[in-house]
Amino acid sequence: MHSLPEITPPTFPTLNTITTPIIHLIFGPQGAGKTTYLRQLADWSACTRFSIDDWMSELFSPDITRPLSFPWVIERVARCEKRIWAVACDVARQGGNVALDLGFMKAASVPNLWRWRRLKACQFSGTTSLHRMSCVKAG
Repeated sequence: MHSLPEITPPTFPTLNTITTPIIHLIFGPQGAGKTTYLRQLADWSACTRFSIDDWMSELFSPDITRPLSFPWVIERVARCEKRIWAVACDVARQGGNVALDLGFMKAASVPNLWRWRRLKACQFSGTTSLHRMSCVKAG
């Protein structure tokens, strides 16, 4: 059984003092609390949040057949990620902050992912902030 760490709100510039947008990338193992942290971060920092779990659940859960087909899931994840990045880039280009939980598992993999390179493709000129989540065993 895992327990979530206590989360303290990070300090971010207020909307009146932000000069460039921030894209927050949340990463960590499955079950570490990335989505919960994402929701809290979005509230604290007034940013638009995107979670691959939310999109997949909303758009495709009613269509899932059993047994689950891995290629079926991966195809839909790719579609969601493409759309999420398009909208996130639009928000950032307009000066808005964005928080992303796209299933990044570890920080070292983030720069090598095609998703990360899309920041450059959308002419993002703000800053990025990495947030590492870790799983703590209870007991």
